[in-house]
Amino acid sequence: MRIYNLNTQDENKRFFLSILVGLPASVLFGYLFYLVSKWFAFRLDIFYVVIAYTIALLLKKVGRGVTKKFSILGAVLMLITILVGDALLLYGNYALHILTSLTLLSRFIRLEVFSLTANLNALIGLLIRVSAIYEAYYYSVLF
Repeated sequence: MRIYNLNTQDENKRFFLSILVGLPASVLFGYLFYLVSKWFAFRLDIFYVVIAYTIALLLKKVGRGVTKKFSILGAVLMLITILVGDALLLYGNYALHILTSLTLLSRFIRLEVFSLTANLNALIGLLIRVSAIYEAYYYSVLF
């Protein structure tokens, strides 16, 4: 008699593995957004939607979760991607110092919210970011 499910992991191990794989991937996707945006003369915010779908697929493959915590993890990882990508676009090499300091991070988030609600084009960029976070939230779980 052969037992095939001998090496399966429980949900907490898969969630921890999803965090270990997803966190560096979200930082790398933020850097990838920075590199792609540097090639063009305009901001390419719609690329965040592609990144959100990629993060969701990564969490589906690694985590194989069906609970809400995998969805929340997908949304948080997409938010980290957006923060890293925007910080790199605004500050360049100084972005690492801003993202690790709590006071500078709070100033950066206030500046980001203010700049994304300043005019109609920025408001469209904010809506694209929100839809990317929702897409990462919605597609990160198996149904």
